[in-house]
Amino acid sequence: MFSFLLAGCATTASGPTENDPLEGVNRVMFNVTIKVDKAVFRPTALAYRRVVPQTVRESFRNFLNNLHSPVVFANDVLQGEIDRAGTTAIRTGINTTFGLGGLLDVANRWGYLRHSEDF
Repeated sequence: MFSFLLAGCATTASGPTENDPLEGVNRVMFNVTIKVDKAVFRPTALAYRRVVPQTVRESFRNFLNNLHSPVVFANDVLQGEIDRAGTTAIRTGINTTFGLGGLLDVANRWGYLRHSEDF
């Protein structure tokens, strides 16, 4: 009886199946993306690192991290991580108020460490 039930799982497809009907387009777009990355984005990133001082880059990164804080806060709450949500809320308040709108990461110096979350 048991072998009869297993036999139903042993069937094969009757013909060739196509897993990704857009595989050709995906391969072309991947190759285009790689070429654009090498020709445009990588040189731009290298020039940015060469021209912009590290302190300015860190301030910009801090500002963007501060802008991302509401998303991190929402994820913390949705995951039931209330302590982490509180830390995120405190960090955002401190960095927005005392960190010149988030350009400085004052909260990190005060012991409120940054963490990331995503959906």
